[in-house]
Amino acid sequence: GVYPDYSVIFVRCAFILSMFTVLSGTLITEILATGNLTATTWWIGGTRLLTLPLVYVCYTLGGGPEYAYYSLITIEVVSLFLRLSILERITDVKFVKDFAVVVLFRTMISTLASGGIVFFFNPLFPESLMGLFGFLVVALLTVGVVVYAIGISTDEKSLVVGIVKDKILNKVVK
Repeated sequence: GVYPDYSVIFVRCAFILSMFTVLSGTLITEILATGNLTATTWWIGGTRLLTLPLVYVCYTLGGGPEYAYYSLITIEVVSLFLRLSILERITDVKFVKDFAVVVLFRTMISTLASGGIVFFFNPLFPESLMGLFGFLVVALLTVGVVVYAIGISTDEKSLVVGIVKDKILNKVVK
C-alpha cells in the first residue's frame, strides 16, 4: 500500500504519547483530590508551555516533522515525573520508585514484548481489509496474553479471572 509521508511514524508516536497521557491520568485525579492545585498548575503548565520552543529548536536544528511528536512525548514524560514528585510532596507518600518499577517498567516490558511479537507476525498478513482484520485479531490476542502474563500482578490476575468467570462464563451457562 501507498501511505502518506510520515503517517506510520505519526501513528506510532500518537500511541506512545497517549500511553504516557493515560499513565498520568490517575496521578492527575489524585492531585485533584488533594485540592492543592497551585503547584501542579504552575509546574505542569509551565513545563507544557516549553513544547513550542522545544519544537522550534528541533526544527531549527534540521529535524523532520516527526520531531514535533518527539518533543510532545518528551514533555509528557517530564510532566509525568513532575506529577509524581508533586504528589509525593503534597501527600507525604514516597512512591516514585514504586510507580516507576511497578507501573512504568511493567508497561514498558509488556509494550516491547507484545510489539515485538506483533512485529514478527506483520509480514504474514496481506495488505488488504481482511489482512488488517486478521492482524488486529492477532495483535489483540497477543497484547492480552502478554499483559496477563507479565504486565499485571498476581492479585490483578485473580481479579481478571474472577471477572471472566462472573461475566463471561455465567452468560454462557445461562
